Amino acid sequence: MLISGRVMANMSNQTAPAASTQLAHVDCNRLASTLVLSSECRADFDGLSESVLDRWQPASPVENFFAETLIVDLWHLHRVNRMKIRLLEMVFHDANLSREDLPVAENADSSLDQLITSNPKSRFGEALRQLRLVERKLIQSSGHVERQMSLLQAERWMGASPPNDQVVD
Repeated sequence: MLISGRVMANMSNQTAPAASTQLAHVDCNRLASTLVLSSECRADFDGLSESVLDRWQPASPVENFFAETLIVDLWHLHRVNRMKIRLLEMVFHDANLSREDLPVAENADSSLDQLITSNPKSRFGEALRQLRLVERKLIQSSGHVERQMSLLQAERWMGASPPNDQVVD
């Protein structure tokens, strides 16, 4: 992502509204209304949002943007993990197995790998690959957002503006 230093300086120097926690709450409600599916728990989303906002305490429009982006990425990561669990349950059902029949593995990914590769007719291999691809992209994105937030907050705490034409990747 390319952001000019002048734009970053202007955006990071803007002051947050007096009721910034209320603004964040409204934003979280808006996010929840578009992100939380009927089969998902709104309280889990609210807890995740609160945790991100408590950790980063965004104080500018740019920081709010990055905090919202991080909430979205993390919520999607939670969803991918739930989908992997559901995929594992479908594999069990498809193979007429119970959880006790599953080879012991350190994590669900290893269990899925073992079960899917032991059954070459399994129709779930491609789904697992796609979930892992999405998961990797979300992890990269959330890491990038956290680095950006760290840079912005370090600049704010130090009272410094980024140099003109700074490129932030």
